[in-house]
Amino acid sequence: VGTDALRGASVLKQGDAFCILGASGNIAPGPTSLHGIVFEDTRYLSSLVLTIEGAAPMLLSSTVTGESALLEADLSNNDLYAGETLRLPRGSVHIRNTLLLGKNALFQTLDITNYATGHSAFGLELAFAADFIDLFELRGVKRAKHGNRLPPRTGPAELVLAYRGLDSVERRTEIGFAPAPARIAKDTARWLIDLRPGATSTIQIAIHFVHATQPAEATLATTRAM
Repeated sequence: VGTDALRGASVLKQGDAFCILGASGNIAPGPTSLHGIVFEDTRYLSSLVLTIEGAAPMLLSSTVTGESALLEADLSNNDLYAGETLRLPRGSVHIRNTLLLGKNALFQTLDITNYATGHSAFGLELAFAADFIDLFELRGVKRAKHGNRLPPRTGPAELVLAYRGLDSVERRTEIGFAPAPARIAKDTARWLIDLRPGATSTIQIAIHFVHATQPAEATLATTRAM
């Protein structure tokens, strides 16, 4: 991946995994996007997008630390309306978005604090996608054939995106949530946040990169974990 293509992006590295993402912590979707999480030369996550009631939060600051394995982004909400009524004024909510890359997993923590003078209630969503293309195709090589994406599998607190390659190996992106979302669809998780003034709510997400010959086990080079 060329340096020019990475201009403006943040890069996390750990063992056989690396992650290219925006400063806010989002992995931008799109067929030509270089963003994503690549593990053992396969992109296990091609989209990771956080929204508040369908709107992108505004970025306040962002830092990559921990020997390039940790990104911390400070976010807030823009004005949110219900029709013509302002339901959540700009800057009411602060979100600390922390992403920690392990050797075969990504850990995301969302610390959501209400700085408004009254209750703040809103829906918060994370949208996911995994195209499972290999590193060479990510660099522009065209493939005549691909394997098959498998139907997403969902549970009360999990989402599994899977792919069976031409090598007959099943690769999976296994996503776990704590607490469980109010709703999980085939590619999104949605929480209903209701915070009194000054209160904080925390959401944790663990994303494991798994193939058929490897157990779903997160190995971190740091003691920080969920």
